[in-house]
Amino acid sequence: MNIDIRKITTGTLVIAALAGVGPVAGAAARGGGGGGGGNHVLPVPAQPQPPANQPQIQPTQPAQPAQPAQAVQAKVIRLLRTCNRSLLPLAKGKLTLETLAAGGTLTTAEIDGVPPGSVVSAVVGATTLGSLPAADVTRHARAVFPDTGLTPATVKSAVIRLVDAAGTAIVASNC
Repeated sequence: MNIDIRKITTGTLVIAALAGVGPVAGAAARGGGGGGGGNHVLPVPAQPQPPANQPQIQPTQPAQPAQPAQAVQAKVIRLLRTCNRSLLPLAKGKLTLETLAAGGTLTTAEIDGVPPGSVVSAVVGATTLGSLPAADVTRHARAVFPDTGLTPATVKSAVIRLVDAAGTAIVASNC
């Protein structure tokens, strides 16, 4: 009697795979018999559901301060660049004029990249709007000036400067 060892081995593997034991069944359960294990997906546990008769509680968010409803009719933004690259290379600023639909304006002046404690004033053309609070440790200062009397045309065409206490421009639309 002539026995072929390959047929016996193949038959044993087929029986082992059908029975769910041995290395072949383990490889099949893990997503394949080689080549990195294949793509297998881990089961996702089901989310617990609240009982149907109890109301669901939504997570609370921190209360935001109430702000008056003011629709902006027009907004003009002017970006300002540093006037002294050797002393303040990262200084930059922005002046924003918002014309409100209900009448009136809001002018916002911001500056970044100045030494902490710097006191800065906003100047549009020949009009000084006021001082920004001293720059904080993040080197930033911001102030809002209501009803400055500026118009979008003025802000678009005037030279805008944020100046230090001595009147020297730190950032400006034209240095």
